Amino acid sequence: MNQPQKIVIKSSPIVFIRRLIIIEFGFAVGTTLLSLLIDFDLLYESLGLARIASFSLIVTIVITSIQILIIAAAFLSWYTDTYELDPEKIIRRRGGFLGTSMLAPTRTLADVNVRQSALGERFNYGTIELITVDSQKKTALSDIPNPIHYAELIRNTITPQQAEISGYRRQPMTQLITMGEGQYLEFKASFSWDYHRQRINKDLNKASLKNVAAFMNTTGGVLLIGVGDDGDVVGLEIEIQTLGKPNVDGFENTFNMAFNKMIGVEHRQYIDLDFDRIDDKTVCRVTIFPAPAPIFITEGNKEEFYMRTGNSSQPLTISKAVTYIRHHFES
Repeated sequence: MNQPQKIVIKSSPIVFIRRLIIIEFGFAVGTTLLSLLIDFDLLYESLGLARIASFSLIVTIVITSIQILIIAAAFLSWYTDTYELDPEKIIRRRGGFLGTSMLAPTRTLADVNVRQSALGERFNYGTIELITVDSQKKTALSDIPNPIHYAELIRNTITPQQAEISGYRRQPMTQLITMGEGQYLEFKASFSWDYHRQRINKDLNKASLKNVAAFMNTTGGVLLIGVGDDGDVVGLEIEIQTLGKPNVDGFENTFNMAFNKMIGVEHRQYIDLDFDRIDDKTVCRVTIFPAPAPIFITEGNKEEFYMRTGNSSQPLTISKAVTYIRHHFES
């Protein structure tokens, strides 16, 4: 099915009617309260309006003008509020100071759901929930006419890879380990502990973080720290005991400091850490979401760009990185 370059989706006219009812109700309540606080007859006389027109005519003009403004405001708030879907992103454009907001890059979508109330089913409108590869981030397109049709158009933008990576992130760690390393899964025995030298070696941080950057530069993935390349669970106990704060919070703090230094604190929002006990050993799962902009590993004055290919993370030369970035992030 060929999809147009851009699809503009406007919310159902039910939204306009609903907003109009709410504003009208507020106006009715407000005028009732004002009539209890203000003597409009006295105000009419004190302003000298009697020389211009009768009281009933003035009231009619004022109420009619306010009604026109109410209808115009309700209509414009509905008319200027649109959703736009293109091959790269889904955005919401709203009039006035509300501006434009990004709902989701299409490459982060895993699935879509449709919700309809009884009234929505009767008048064929509803909410389209966007399920991204980051299952913690939820967003939706509200009050969409013919939502099943538009949900299918959005679903057509989802690649098999996006759906697959979403499944990786939801599985228990034990199941991930049995699957072995692959395009979306990487194992590291430790983050900083050098098993050969039997001491902390911060140079090892890069081995984990280059995989994190590579996943962020492609379709995302999962990094299990505390699991050897062969799938043997070695745990993080030795490394944790060397920390000033010998627990999982201390490990996460150590990870964060290295991440912020080598990748950047502004990108920390695209990863999530959680811990589990497997065979009485602690394993850290780093869930990595695709970033909207290229991610580099920084060491001193040197920057490196990595991407995920198969079951490994590969550095790209400057020329290849420029080509990849142009195609993956800017197209």
